[in-house]
Amino acid sequence: MRSGVAHFSLTYGLRNTGMNYDRAMFGMKLPDCRSVARMLEKSETLVTLALPGNLLEDDKIRMIASGLVDNHSVTDLDLSHNKIADRGVRALVKVLDSNNVVTFLNLQDNQVHVEGGQAIARAMKSNHSLVSLNLRLNRLGEEGCSAICAALSGNTILERLSLSSNGAGPQTAEALSSVLKSNATLREIDLSGNALGVEGGRSLREVLTENMTLERLDVRLSGVAEDEEIAIADTLFNRLQEQALKK
Repeated sequence: MRSGVAHFSLTYGLRNTGMNYDRAMFGMKLPDCRSVARMLEKSETLVTLALPGNLLEDDKIRMIASGLVDNHSVTDLDLSHNKIADRGVRALVKVLDSNNVVTFLNLQDNQVHVEGGQAIARAMKSNHSLVSLNLRLNRLGEEGCSAICAALSGNTILERLSLSSNGAGPQTAEALSSVLKSNATLREIDLSGNALGVEGGRSLREVLTENMTLERLDVRLSGVAEDEEIAIADTLFNRLQEQALKK
């Protein structure tokens, strides 16, 4: 890659396709992924790599990850709206283990299931760089979501986490509530579109009396009682107002 390039964004597709189009024209092919991997191996200046909506599945992302393992400059990695499943995630976890410079990881709208969530959870226990993790619209389920939340008990880096629309339930809410009692770095959490239930909402609302650093907690459409949802919103709104007045 040409020296000095800091941002690289690529989505394969067609404009103005209409009704008749060749599906083969969409998405990256394996040779494309091999080229990206080689570029990553050599680049010392690339900061942002964005490959959303490229039909990237496990074999393709494993190819790209082979280049990311040897890259120590990319901090912002956007792989949203692809077809990455558990095998692909395990390859990305190796990147997080070997390369502690990725700070923003976007895996929104992929096909990550329980095993992928558990792999991410294991990585979060030792990762010292990731600040933002977006897993919205995957298939982690209760087991995967709760594993990720529990893994954050010793994490002092992550500030933003989205587990929206992943099939999370009361167990996830309980695990997160336990973590928030001592965690002082998480600022924004999105749990919307799940099934936390009344008890899950109550435990999250109660922990806000102990956790004084959280600024945003989205529990919309998650089965949380309306009064609990309002109480959470009011608590965080008042907190932000107080912080603003102190500045």
